[in-house]
Amino acid sequence: MAETRNLEMDQQAAIEKQAQAAAAVDQLETAVRDDVARWNELNPSYRRRLDEVKKLMPSGAFRVCKSSFPPAAIDVVLDPESFCVNVETTTMDPEGREQFIVENHFILALEKGEFRLTRQAGDAISFVGASRALLEPIIPSPSFWARR
Repeated sequence: MAETRNLEMDQQAAIEKQAQAAAAVDQLETAVRDDVARWNELNPSYRRRLDEVKKLMPSGAFRVCKSSFPPAAIDVVLDPESFCVNVETTTMDPEGREQFIVENHFILALEKGEFRLTRQAGDAISFVGASRALLEPIIPSPSFWARR
């Protein structure tokens, strides 16, 4: 009976930890949405605009889409088992001949009861910094990022 209770408590703690991790990805999504809105405000033409940031799940996953040429997409998905935030960036060369897919990830580290993003090397990165890292392949504008 005590073992069952301990197992239930462990399962509940794991579920709460996964919910916290998904909330951290939602914070990243908020930072990305802010940057996309700012970019679109400064670049209203169809060819430069980013179409949308859309949720792929209620929490813990989103996609950034650009349909004008050259098209691009960024998929961000939490792996709830490893606490990695997997990122897949799909772009096309300017001539439209070749598609490129780059996979990367951030690691969620639990510190003082809260998750923070870290790079693969282990150094912390803010949600704003992570937004820049995600969007730079499709917003290659140093002047835009200098204003941040």
